[in-house]
Amino acid sequence: MKPIADWDELTSELLIAVPEFRAVYDEHVRFNGQLLFDILLCELYGFAVAMIEEEGNGADDFLRRLFAYVERGVASPSEQLNTPFVISFLNMVHPDDPQFSTLVPYMLPRSRAEWETYMGMRLPPGGPVA
Repeated sequence: MKPIADWDELTSELLIAVPEFRAVYDEHVRFNGQLLFDILLCELYGFAVAMIEEEGNGADDFLRRLFAYVERGVASPSEQLNTPFVISFLNMVHPDDPQFSTLVPYMLPRSRAEWETYMGMRLPPGGPVA
């Protein structure tokens, strides 16, 4: 898996990975007058939760693509690029969240490790959804 290298790739890869998010992305840029990536990742998390609530098991493909994208962001060698994924997205995956048990199985190895380090907790056993 190739890590994301720069801000342009970060944005284009997001819209390729989860095209369902395009309208939220466009509204975010329109409303803010610019891309505020850390805030956008919080909005992406909210979008994922809404997809789970609306689609149930039908959100499987979306969640696979989303967490593959997050994994690439977390794997970026640039702290400027990978930190927002940990702080603004993975930090939102919290045990108190009703969707926690649905989201955790989609987390890939690097994201799981970063989550555990940042949160100071261990995730339930089990790897990515097969």
